[in-house]
Amino acid sequence: MASKRMFRIDLVTSDAFLDMPLTAQGLFFHLCIRADDDGFVDCANKTVRECQASKEDLQILIDKHYVLTFPGSNVIVIKHWKLHNCIQKDRYKPTNYAEEKSMLYTKRNGAYTFDASKNFSGVNAIRSAGSSPGKEVEACIPSLAEVADYCRKRKNGVSAESFIDYYKSIGWKRNGEIITDWKAALRSWEKQEKESNPRSKNKFNNFHQRSYDYDELEKTLAETNVMEGRDKK
Repeated sequence: MASKRMFRIDLVTSDAFLDMPLTAQGLFFHLCIRADDDGFVDCANKTVRECQASKEDLQILIDKHYVLTFPGSNVIVIKHWKLHNCIQKDRYKPTNYAEEKSMLYTKRNGAYTFDASKNFSGVNAIRSAGSSPGKEVEACIPSLAEVADYCRKRKNGVSAESFIDYYKSIGWKRNGEIITDWKAALRSWEKQEKESNPRSKNKFNNFHQRSYDYDELEKTLAETNVMEGRDKK
């Protein structure tokens, strides 16, 4: 087994990674250090305790697809393991978890994903109902910062937090299909909000109505007219 572990800088400095709590980031590094040469970890719960993280931190890594889990197994795997590490053949030792590994295939970019052609359930893969066997359609899940930034650019007044919370609660699906373009989903959200609030179509309706004391206003105008008449004389 190789004694060194590497990390791909663009993956661990991305907005998606840095938006996670520091404890979740630290847990990810510790899991990578403890992984075997194929990226499998059999001591995730122990690692959580030893690095003073929490189960919530591990769940964040699962939800964000930095690690993958398996049905009926305590073993996890680092999804982008082969992007981080390239181990020489003379130092490589195959994983002991051949059954879990058989559930995976490696995509062209080197990331692990679940082989949808095999019938098993309970894994944290997200697959579109219409996808072909052996191919997985993964949800494009943005960070809160990405959604907020896009909303600012569009000046649409959409709550990024509400958008994230809603689609997270329904598994990042829309009309029964996995969301692969979250910006398109947000534009649809924006359109629905405008249709449900017709006043937002007219920018002049954004002004707050002012309240006036019309008796006082009439009195002021009358006094002004009297003053102007005196000046003319």
